Amino acid sequence: MSRATTALDVSGLIRPVPPSSRDEAEIIRALGLSQVQAHELRLVVDHFMTDVDAYVDQLRRIAPRSERARRLRRIEKALRQVQYVEKCGDVLLDQLLPFDLSQQLGGKLTFAAIGEAIGSAVSPRQFNYVVQKVVEREGHLSMQGVENAFNTERQALGLNHGGVIFRSMINDLYTPFGRWVELDKKPPGRKAMRFRNLLVERLAEASEDVWATGRPARPKVALLSFVLQFSTR
Repeated sequence: MSRATTALDVSGLIRPVPPSSRDEAEIIRALGLSQVQAHELRLVVDHFMTDVDAYVDQLRRIAPRSERARRLRRIEKALRQVQYVEKCGDVLLDQLLPFDLSQQLGGKLTFAAIGEAIGSAVSPRQFNYVVQKVVEREGHLSMQGVENAFNTERQALGLNHGGVIFRSMINDLYTPFGRWVELDKKPPGRKAMRFRNLLVERLAEASEDVWATGRPARPKVALLSFVLQFSTR
């Protein structure tokens, strides 16, 4: 955020640098801030830079983007191949899937997810009665108890609709990977300004505190736009 210092490029993000003492004094003088207001503004910038440094440190601990992108493309390719094979099988998929796999697919999903996969709403039978029995047995109502009570019914749905559920899960898994690969093929545009956008949010939230005492020399919009001139230089 200083015109004397350039921003650092970290994993494709433009990392700001804190304002110099000269820049800080210029901002305070131009906005006519009191000592209390200036202190509030410094707190915002200090907390912002602390969060930025923590995030940058986390980025440095993970694999480079090129390595992560290569692995993502491999996953996308594998899922695309699975998707192609299951489409070729089409109606035979129900006959190809092992029974235990179909059973597990149903057991892992909720009734709502199963209904979405097969294109028809699915409701557990005798829901109120089963829930009452769960409460009587456990002394309280718990999600785990309800899920366990209906596990057999969900597994039965998996056996009956294993092929459709499997196809839906593969499509759901592949779609975001395929979309990412297509976007990654396009020429890179402007670098992400995630930090600058975060600074805007922090300043907007704190603007009332900055103007809490003394006369509001300028509206909050002026404070945001003026400080941003330093964050983007």
